[in-house]
Amino acid sequence: MLVKAGGISVQVASEILDQIFEELERNTFSPQTLLHPLLFVCKEWNEIASRRLYQSISIGEGYFPASLVCQPLLRTVQGNSSLASSIRELRLGSPYHSLEDSFYHTQLLRVCKNVTHLGIYGYHQGYRDALNREVAGLDLIEFTLSRFTPQAYSGVLVPFCTPFEMMVYMSRWPRLRRIVVEDVPFSRVKNSFGGSNLQIIDGCCPFFHEIILNPVGTTFNPEQLRLLARMAPGVAALSIKIENNPEATEALEACLQHWSSSLIHLTITPFNNSFTDIPSLATACPNLRSLQSLTTLSTAIPPGNLVGMSELKIMTYFATAEHAEELLDALRDRSFVPSLRSLTVFFNLKVKRAARFQFENFAAETCDSIHSICVDRKISFKYGFEDVPANKR
Repeated sequence: MLVKAGGISVQVASEILDQIFEELERNTFSPQTLLHPLLFVCKEWNEIASRRLYQSISIGEGYFPASLVCQPLLRTVQGNSSLASSIRELRLGSPYHSLEDSFYHTQLLRVCKNVTHLGIYGYHQGYRDALNREVAGLDLIEFTLSRFTPQAYSGVLVPFCTPFEMMVYMSRWPRLRRIVVEDVPFSRVKNSFGGSNLQIIDGCCPFFHEIILNPVGTTFNPEQLRLLARMAPGVAALSIKIENNPEATEALEACLQHWSSSLIHLTITPFNNSFTDIPSLATACPNLRSLQSLTTLSTAIPPGNLVGMSELKIMTYFATAEHAEELLDALRDRSFVPSLRSLTVFFNLKVKRAARFQFENFAAETCDSIHSICVDRKISFKYGFEDVPANKR
């Protein structure tokens, strides 16, 4: 590409310009409006400007009504198939889950068939089925389904699909690498696909490496968890809410053992967001030797089960009083999680009111002792209490 500066013409490869603008672009939910329009100032850069401007699009941040953003964009891509086919990343926000937003979002997905990275942040229930149909017809590499709602919003976000339907989508996306379902309800109703059996080929999602599964209302059942392990053999990052029942625990243990050689990042929290006891995952722990970051409850993975996690670098631990003392004793041995560089400990304050003051004193004393050991071992340490931001020590 010809670049002119100070009367001098220089031939610059488009790949070089790509690298320059990749460094400058912001990775936020707002539309990328600050940099790209400047590219049109230079006539010689018009081609690359158009391509980069439409390659990754974010709309619906809430500052402008849909008629001012979605409608002009839809008209543009409907009238230019080349631009429509160049769109690879599409993030669709509807903070107030409006009917108008979801209408335009559905129409955009109908036109932009080459989208590989899709994010849906809010949707109107009247277009739930239409959005589902358009999503199912894509060949996605990354899919995010999440809530993007101002605190002032008082409406209810309806379920987008059932867990079974989500697995059907995944089986249709062989290039899928990452999926996020966060703070969005799954439906408990009968699957619209009919039946409950999903015929899949083992390893049908060979590139799938990250799943964040934190919905509300309901989640994958034990059978679906096992099926997920069969579909995706190389998961490296898993964030999941676990139900407090033996069947779910057994299924998750089987998944962890299946992914033990590839799993690097693991986050396990209780499904009801109450940090009470959940069944132990001790059976799977000896095989998790590749873990580098871990967020979990001490009741799920007690300190004694952390032995052997020699690669663990970052840990967030929701601990009982008993397990906090056990962790303190274990940390005195430098061979215990030798690679650890960041530790955050949270205490559950749901104790009887009469014992609360005594428990807080115990927690403070225990954390002072852990802090001293962490200073000696050059480990960054924080502690806090449930639902309260950790205090730096």
